[in-house]
Amino acid sequence: MEESDEDGNPFAIPDLWKPSLFDPSQIETGSLQTEGCDALSYGINLDHEFRSEGDTLFKSSHCLGLALPDLSNFDYGPLEILGTAESSLAESTDDSTEDAESVEEDPWTDVNLLIQSDRLSGFKSWEIFYNKAFKEPRTAYFSDGGPLAFDAALRLHPHGTDHSPNKRNGRVVKSHPMLRGLVLLGLGRDSQLFRYVESEKTFRPYIEDGRMSGYTPQSIASLTAKFIGYGDKTRGIRQFVNEVYSSSNSCPTLISLVNAFSTVLSTFESQFGDLSISSYGVLRLQSLFHGPGLILSGLSDIIAKIGEGHCDEELLSKLYKFVQDFEHTDTWLRLVMFEILARGSKPWLESVGKWLGLSKELAFSGQGQCHNFVTTRKESRKGDGGKEFHDFQYDFHPGLMPCFIGDEDAAVIFETGRALRLLQVHTPDHPLVNSQTLNPAENLALDWRFSWQDVEIIQLKATLYQSRLVEAIRSFHNSEPLHENSNVDAEVSVQSDGGDSASRDAPHSQIAESITEIPILDEVPKDLDFLSQTVMKCSTASNGTAEAENASFAPPLSLVPLLSFNPIITTQALLVNQACLRLLFKEHKLRLHLSLQHRYNLFGDGVFTSRLSHALFDPDLQSAERRKGHSRSGVSGLKLGSRDTWPPASSELRLALMGILNESYYHAEPSQAAASFRIELPGGLSFAIRDMAEDEFQQCLDPDSIGALDFLRLQYRPPSPIDAVITPSCMEKYDLIFKLLLRGTRMLFVVNQLFRDPTDRFTRSRRTSIISRRFKLEAHHFVSAICTYFFDGVKSNWRVFSQKLDHIEKRLDEYESGEQEGVHDLRDFHEEVLDRLMFALLLRHRQAQVMKLLEEIFSSILLFARHSLREAAATRAETDAKVESLYERFRKKVKVFVNVCRGLSERRGPGGGPSRYDHDHDHGGAFDKEDIGESRGNTLGQLLLKLEMSGYYAKSNQ
Repeated sequence: MEESDEDGNPFAIPDLWKPSLFDPSQIETGSLQTEGCDALSYGINLDHEFRSEGDTLFKSSHCLGLALPDLSNFDYGPLEILGTAESSLAESTDDSTEDAESVEEDPWTDVNLLIQSDRLSGFKSWEIFYNKAFKEPRTAYFSDGGPLAFDAALRLHPHGTDHSPNKRNGRVVKSHPMLRGLVLLGLGRDSQLFRYVESEKTFRPYIEDGRMSGYTPQSIASLTAKFIGYGDKTRGIRQFVNEVYSSSNSCPTLISLVNAFSTVLSTFESQFGDLSISSYGVLRLQSLFHGPGLILSGLSDIIAKIGEGHCDEELLSKLYKFVQDFEHTDTWLRLVMFEILARGSKPWLESVGKWLGLSKELAFSGQGQCHNFVTTRKESRKGDGGKEFHDFQYDFHPGLMPCFIGDEDAAVIFETGRALRLLQVHTPDHPLVNSQTLNPAENLALDWRFSWQDVEIIQLKATLYQSRLVEAIRSFHNSEPLHENSNVDAEVSVQSDGGDSASRDAPHSQIAESITEIPILDEVPKDLDFLSQTVMKCSTASNGTAEAENASFAPPLSLVPLLSFNPIITTQALLVNQACLRLLFKEHKLRLHLSLQHRYNLFGDGVFTSRLSHALFDPDLQSAERRKGHSRSGVSGLKLGSRDTWPPASSELRLALMGILNESYYHAEPSQAAASFRIELPGGLSFAIRDMAEDEFQQCLDPDSIGALDFLRLQYRPPSPIDAVITPSCMEKYDLIFKLLLRGTRMLFVVNQLFRDPTDRFTRSRRTSIISRRFKLEAHHFVSAICTYFFDGVKSNWRVFSQKLDHIEKRLDEYESGEQEGVHDLRDFHEEVLDRLMFALLLRHRQAQVMKLLEEIFSSILLFARHSLREAAATRAETDAKVESLYERFRKKVKVFVNVCRGLSERRGPGGGPSRYDHDHDHGGAFDKEDIGESRGNTLGQLLLKLEMSGYYAKSNQ
């Protein structure tokens, strides 16, 4: 077959063993012409004049005309004679003038040069490739006519009202500059075709009626308007980013958010900055910018939404609510918005992690502002000797938390951080405070988890974190070194006892194996982060990938904060609460201080109550009052009720109460109390004078008034860290209860003394004797019932509190307990017990009228006791009218009191409704509301049974 016949024959079998045309052994004179060298069309002159005949190196390649010329006879010819410098300058000036006149406008600034001319290059075909003289036949189909036929049709059917054909049909712009201008327009840049007008804050085209060949002006105008929107949004976002960076008042959340915006814009720049994409078609370019356009719209809406935010929490709340609207959009767009939310929340979550002790440094151990929701303040208090102490107190502002943090989680975050700083002050070497306890890879960090797989991973990491710290805490308390590189299973087996070691090792080994198999969440590809990857995928039509399908099955955004943060917060709170309670109970003897309040402020110590009652009221004791000519010796007392001068002097009061607290605390006999007299009691427990208002002080001046002893109080200062449970508000409640119980103790002593008065032997009227006796009996019954009710209420509520404390102490030995209340729960339970006590003792604010009625009854009894004492001392009887008046007033007040108590007993809870603790602490844990005070029964009903079981006062009303 001829060589020419083989060209274009797809079925020809070539000769694979045929030698090359350029093989030197095959080259002979004129052989190339016989082998079809002309068909190669190399244009090589075989008889080149510069070929050297004596050159053997290129002898075999002389047909190619590549031989070097012979330098011996080669000559370029004579050189031209150059003129002088002046003539050259003049000639160059003339030439430049001529060139300036001949050269048209600059092609880089002249937009008209981009307008496409009518002469278009034709389509290439195989026929033209073989035969350049071939002419394509005219097609009969309009669709095959190409852009030229479409432009001709526009000329035949013009649009618009303008008489100029260019105005009606638009001016044709070259496709490559047009597409390149659209790309730059989408990126927010100026180009040859579009410019940004600052006054209008938008892009404008240089050629208003410009279009590409093959497209109508309307379609190009619609496409241009869409890309102008992309450019305007990109410019606005970039301007917002620059303003935030340049502002000194930008909060960390806003800076992190604009960092994410900048990453998105940089990704667009790297993806579309290559102008080679301008070689794509219009539809392809529009498809590429569809996804980025949606992202730009979302970012612009975020800027408009958070424009008025001033703090981190407010910005995060607005951002979270805005991102919720994208939960049901395309998967890739949802992932982008979720990642922007995660980027914006990162500074705030890191600060919360520092507050919780998850990072190396604990935030805010001193005065200042921790976050917007936590502030610190310095409190000063004076101790013994006038020494001033300074304490830092933390105030919680729950209204300044982001909306995606629940109220319970916010309270746990605050209380955990405050308890951790308490632990840091008193145990600075504790593993929870020491940052070197765990490896950095084992530490936890608060971060958003938007997939079920990530949620499972963070739960496993939290479980492993808890196991490692439990072992570290156990080793810390046992003074055993913790080997950081040891396996978790080995550590657990060493600390386990007996045959339970295998069962305890099994879950920890499974957790450790699961952690080693799962990928590390915090690792980001070195070349590209997750946000950039997700943004790039938005324009590559990768929505149907496996990753997008997995992301579509994700937890709802409303549950994401709970699933992402709650495992970490709960784990850290559990560990911190256990450590702080162990600090309070084991090292600082919290039970001792609480028992101290029960024994003295609540009159739970019988020795103290008896000694105090005799020192204040016993008329048989020697008076502690200083008298001229009389020396004081032996046991002295104030003898309230049998003296005329009141109130006692400070020296008299000190002498009467001397040694009472020490004797009862150390359970010593009076002869043995001297050794412990100078030993200070816990918390500096001692008697003191209460600060009183003027009207209260005037009441103390009357020895026959019910408030004659209101100036006396117990002074106690809870040391740190006991003051975390026994707060100043608790001490105020203890003080109110002490004042009431002291009044009750006085009333018991008074009514018991009534039967010791010899009044009846000196009475001259049988009727008066009967009234007095009836008054004594009813007064004794009423006071006994009231005081029994008071002391029984204190005893029953404190018994429940003691049982809870026993339960807590028992659980402290279980390091891996599944649940553990914290210091704040113990403090709240303590305050709730005191609130229940105050309700049972009628000391609540809403019970003020009932307490006032009870005080009037007690005053009537005190007046009657004073009358009886004076009657016996004067050996003459009081008139019948006086006794009957006191008795009638007493009965009237008691009837009203009984009716009020009956009405209150028919209602539920304090004031007729459930208490605050019933709503806030209904969790069934160690502090269960059902075990407290009134939830166990109707206490006022019990008081009514004690007062009138037979309905005595009810019958007298009829």
